[in-house]
Amino acid sequence: MTSRETGHEPEAREVPPPRRWQLTVGAFTLGALVVLVDQGTKTWAEATLTEGERVPLIGNLLGLQLAYNPGAAFSFGEGSTPVFALAAVVATVTAVVFALRVRRPRWAIVIGALGGAAASHTGDRLFRDFEDMVLWLVTRTDRTSVSELMRCAWRTVTSIVTRAVDALIDSRRLENLYRIGVDEICYRHPHKYLTIVGDHESGKVVYITEGRGRDSFAEFFEQQSATERDKVQVVSMDGSPAFRVAAEHHVPQARQCMDPFHVMQWVNRALDRVFSDAASIRRTLSMQAPEWRKARTVLRLGKNRLTKKHKSLLRTVTAADTEVGTAWRLKEQFRDLYRKIAPSNAARYLRRWIEEARTCGIAAFEQLARMIDNKYEQICAAIELGISNALIEGINSKIRLINARGYGHHSAESLKAMIYLNLGGIEVKLPTQT
Repeated sequence: MTSRETGHEPEAREVPPPRRWQLTVGAFTLGALVVLVDQGTKTWAEATLTEGERVPLIGNLLGLQLAYNPGAAFSFGEGSTPVFALAAVVATVTAVVFALRVRRPRWAIVIGALGGAAASHTGDRLFRDFEDMVLWLVTRTDRTSVSELMRCAWRTVTSIVTRAVDALIDSRRLENLYRIGVDEICYRHPHKYLTIVGDHESGKVVYITEGRGRDSFAEFFEQQSATERDKVQVVSMDGSPAFRVAAEHHVPQARQCMDPFHVMQWVNRALDRVFSDAASIRRTLSMQAPEWRKARTVLRLGKNRLTKKHKSLLRTVTAADTEVGTAWRLKEQFRDLYRKIAPSNAARYLRRWIEEARTCGIAAFEQLARMIDNKYEQICAAIELGISNALIEGINSKIRLINARGYGHHSAESLKAMIYLNLGGIEVKLPTQT
């Protein structure tokens, strides 16, 4: 007989409660999901956001901003990281024990969520703090010392540095570049070079590639979109024709600036040739080696730095050889281009200097005049814009220190990672400061 015939409703079938192992698996699954979400959002924030820069989502009402915890937890307890790390471990172990004994679904959810949060914090305290300590130390000493102090292999130190740079380097660093500088540096003999590109606005290294010359610099521009290349307004460099050709091809609208230091180096070398010819060819100067070195130093000194003894020696040398006197005068006039002449008058002043050097009758300075005439636009642009390659030269000095501190690097990639870590805008803090 059916239920309609009997007039009775069928009894509802009871749903059996979930078994303990199902609740345990659910708690562990929820905990793992919490860990993945927590670590994933942290990794995304560090790779995408910039500290101190706010990204609005809903106007001024809601936005994203990267900030680091200055203490061990909730911005307090700075210096107590070990205590909080131990508490996180205890909480994680407790959550695991309760997850194995849970009997109710609601408690499984609570234990899974709290256990996942505790486990994620444990990972931060134990693993991230370890890596932060390694990164902080490796920016101050060599990797062998770091590996001995942290009781790990030096290859582990290298892996931590490489992984941190890949995660923390600003992926947008090649965007919105307006004034850049380029130079090469030899990091290993014989003839192992890196090409370094820096941003004049931020003072950071934005690109590093192996090799030197046109192809290496062109590789940097090829990493940019056409829109980003159009934004480049100024490129500072030394006298390398390879860099000039690459810049003209990829950013023809940008003004090239010739580094004043390298231009003055040309002038001083021309002066040295004139002085050497006076002693060895014309034989108008008869000096012993110590006196010759002193005279050479005096000739290279700026007029404003000469002492009475220097001036006396200078008068003696220039009176004995008039070509040396003319060369020294031309050198001082060129120094005035950078020291005294207003930028608006620099082009006219430099043109007059070139004409005078061409007709001075001194072969070294006639050749120098042709070299400077070929770089006329770049020299004038550097003076008008107040741009030099001092930023990149300073970066190169720091790179030499990094390379020497590490007793050399086994590969270019390893050195590049260290350069980005130290000079690429990555802020490395101690675990108690993050």
